[in-house]
Amino acid sequence: MSTLEQLREQYEAYKAMGLKLNMQRGQPSDADFDLSNQLLTIVDESDYVTPSGLDIRNYPGGVAGLPEARELFGSLLGAKASETIVGNNASLEIMSH
Repeated sequence: MSTLEQLREQYEAYKAMGLKLNMQRGQPSDADFDLSNQLLTIVDESDYVTPSGLDIRNYPGGVAGLPEARELFGSLLGAKASETIVGNNASLEIMSH
């Protein structure tokens, strides 16, 4: 039996199992969602101004990031806030500067 025939046989055996697997990348379970439920209620429409006075509804942190975020992560990394960059999820933001 050729390798191709063996692979086809194995494939057909898997298909016969009738599995219904969701192999989608990053698909959280219900328990994962439950962990973050409180995040939906800890802020309201009045919680959008940072201690430094920035309205964060449109991410005004620029390339370096919000001052409060830089302070927080700088302290976690053992670095000064001025030496820390906290970017957003868009790599193009960094590439364009």
